[in-house]
Amino acid sequence: MSLTSMSKSIHADNLKKGFYDGLENVPQDFVIFKQLLLIITEVSEAAEELRKNPVDNTIEPYFPSALTLEDSIKAFEEKFKDKFQDEIADTFIRLLDLCGYLNINIDEWIDAKLEYNRTRGYKHGKKY
Repeated sequence: MSLTSMSKSIHADNLKKGFYDGLENVPQDFVIFKQLLLIITEVSEAAEELRKNPVDNTIEPYFPSALTLEDSIKAFEEKFKDKFQDEIADTFIRLLDLCGYLNINIDEWIDAKLEYNRTRGYKHGKKY
């Protein structure tokens, strides 16, 4: 699935889950600002988790759907919830939701930006 398709799917899910309720008559800039703050929150949660625990790259996440829904949720929450990778996934989900909300073709934007970045100098002319 492309990121653009994923962004539309995520946004549709978030509409159903009520994340945009009450925002119909709110200026779009406010909605975008609110979403950006939620993205920052997820990045901050990833940083905080990293401060507490090293990243464990041996973790292979899954949602054990062979179990009952209640047991699947419990297993995910016990093993994967709030890990660094979980917070990074939340960050991507929030970013893609914003792209879906704004109907941004993020695949094309990323491709164009990568092509541009390839033309730039070492460290893009910065110290770090």
